[in-house]
Amino acid sequence: MDNHELLAGYKESLKVAWGYNDYEDWPLRISSIMHLFTDTFAQEFLEDVEALWTDELGPELMSQIFVYPGRLFRLIDVVIFGLRRIRTPLDLQRRFITQMLRSAEILKSGDLFNRDGRNLLKQAILPHQEMFSSGHSNLIHKLQAALFMYTEAILFRGHDAVKSVHGPYKTDKGTLMLIREFHNLSPDQLWPGHYLIPTKKVVTICEYAVSADIRVDCYDHLYHSGKLNESLISWNVTVDDAVVTDPERIISLVDDVISRTRTVSNLVDSWSWQQKTEKYADIFWFRKAPLRLRRGLSAEPPQSVYDRIRQGQPNELRSKCLSPREVAFLIQLGV
Repeated sequence: MDNHELLAGYKESLKVAWGYNDYEDWPLRISSIMHLFTDTFAQEFLEDVEALWTDELGPELMSQIFVYPGRLFRLIDVVIFGLRRIRTPLDLQRRFITQMLRSAEILKSGDLFNRDGRNLLKQAILPHQEMFSSGHSNLIHKLQAALFMYTEAILFRGHDAVKSVHGPYKTDKGTLMLIREFHNLSPDQLWPGHYLIPTKKVVTICEYAVSADIRVDCYDHLYHSGKLNESLISWNVTVDDAVVTDPERIISLVDDVISRTRTVSNLVDSWSWQQKTEKYADIFWFRKAPLRLRRGLSAEPPQSVYDRIRQGQPNELRSKCLSPREVAFLIQLGV
């Protein structure tokens, strides 16, 4: 695809993603406080990319730094929001979008924009069939739901830094394999250790019947018209790269995840909006930390970001859901 086709495909992908995501955010609506730090975030991000980018190796390097195409897609949106606030020329915004999309393209073995409903990655390796277990469908889906809620508690809306959904991969039997990767599960840069599970990464691979009708978009959103619980054929779970087949160990992990999620959620609910916004800023800088660390720079927000949050106010006009017309207008402006 040439750059024009890339930008057109990206614009179409936003219509799906923004329609999916436009609901009330926890712990507060992100769009109401983004003006307090995303311009600084975006300016730093652009500087980091430009410092590391070369025409020959730039896409390969960005793909190595961020690992997952969905992470690159999600970071584009917030960076563009910030660049628009500081009136960055449109040609530079478009250059940034195409840089990130070219990087995401390197990681994909299927269509970049998942127009066939499949998010297929080159790095995906499916275990041998004998490494899969059967039964316990409710438990496996409870594990996935618990991990999803836990990552929401510790990373708020920073989904790209903590989880990836890819597939469905078609097997020789005609079944579907869906991979959910939960990573960065113990970010002690953001939270004291006792709030976090002592696990870095959990991966679940589920084999489903075709009747599940699974689709995944390029932002790692999962859609299905069938019932996943009833469609599960077999599963494989790894915790920090070790295969786990014992249901009792999975139950113990689920209980720990739920307990810590409640603890963090209750703490955050007790905070002021400024405290929540400061944590949002910390999370945003964590999302782009691989860039800063690659350059040997501090991955923390500058003090000016905290000062601005403490002196600012939420934007009440952005505290409500956007209408489809408003979403369409913002997409048109952004690309």
